[in-house]
Amino acid sequence: MRVKCLREKEAEIEKATRRHAELEARAAQIETEARAWQMRAAAREVEATSLQAQLQQAVVIAHGGGIITTAEPQSGSVDGVDEAEDAESAYVDPDRYEIIEPRCRICRRRSATVLALPCRHLVLCKECDGSVRICPLCLSTKNSGVEVFYS
Repeated sequence: MRVKCLREKEAEIEKATRRHAELEARAAQIETEARAWQMRAAAREVEATSLQAQLQQAVVIAHGGGIITTAEPQSGSVDGVDEAEDAESAYVDPDRYEIIEPRCRICRRRSATVLALPCRHLVLCKECDGSVRICPLCLSTKNSGVEVFYS
């Protein structure tokens, strides 16, 4: 009886040792995959930063210095619907425009300078980036963030 119990325990130990080795191998495989994904993410962050810079440059070129908004509300709207939609009514006087930077969707006080990844939404300030795990715009899981510097 004692020998039988001893053999059962040895079999359990052998099974646990095999399972431990399998789990160690799986952990090493997952670690390798994680490194590969981190490298891909870093490459995508560089790509996102480059695309954001190109987009910002295109906006600056297209509008001569920034995103254009009129300083005064347009007249001629009834119930929030603009009546005039022709080219003349869309004219914006270049002497009367403001540059509007995107605001942080969390604190709404500071400029949004962090690109949430992988969704690539520019919606967070540097201070709020560390405390947010979900993109406030599309509600997707945020893996990391890239700070965008405007030139």
